[in-house]
Amino acid sequence: MAKAGADYELLGAGSRRLRLPVVDEPAAALVDVGGGVVDVDAVRDFLTARAGAAIVQDQVYALDITDLPGHPGDLPARRGRS
Repeated sequence: MAKAGADYELLGAGSRRLRLPVVDEPAAALVDVGGGVVDVDAVRDFLTARAGAAIVQDQVYALDITDLPGHPGDLPARRGRS
């Protein structure tokens, strides 16, 4: 979210600002300041379902986006395991 320029906060359990309607608070919550709590698990599940077979679950060692249209190639490549 930071790279996209989105205003966000990461709040911990017990934060009086979180005010979630839940019995058990999460250890941390990602909050879009303009829109509220982001349900990361639900977003991941939705995007995974929409992408379908386009998702390849394999180890990524480096990214080269210099040949993709609209991408200036300014994203860092990471090597090895995270």
